[in-house]
Amino acid sequence: LRADLEDIRVAAQKARELVRALQTLSRRNAAHLERIPLAAAVAESEEILRRFAGSRLGFVLRVGEGIPTVVADRPLLELALANLVVNAREGAVVGRTIGMDVGSVELSVAEAERLRVRAGRHATVTVAEAGVPGYEAPTWSGVIAPAGVPRPIVDKLNAAINRAIESQAF
Repeated sequence: LRADLEDIRVAAQKARELVRALQTLSRRNAAHLERIPLAAAVAESEEILRRFAGSRLGFVLRVGEGIPTVVADRPLLELALANLVVNAREGAVVGRTIGMDVGSVELSVAEAERLRVRAGRHATVTVAEAGVPGYEAPTWSGVIAPAGVPRPIVDKLNAAINRAIESQAF
């Protein structure tokens, strides 16, 4: 009975944190930034991430060594991790496995300047469906504007989008 009550308490706490995260996203709450050991945070979330993957898919979590801490709002971080798994699940083939890899990458000064971040070690999280070698899912993006937008504004948007696509940062 105590174990069941503890599970209920933990679930209620997670639900409270999720509501706070959603309120933060809707700008009703300020984000509470803190230093979080990413490897531990992901490991603590493994069971819920497995549930998000669903019963028709496997879920494998691989956490590397020496993962740096991150500065984040913990509930928003957990929401982002869950979103990665849900997105992978939506495109996954039944019976396959979703893999989440937590690692790190060392960025040189040149790479960091190009990405507009600090040089040094950065944490990485990648999620992929395993089991379909060589499969690529091309995407298409579009911009939609309301009917009746004046032609000069459409032309200005088109030029800005084309400049962004042609830039090295894209």
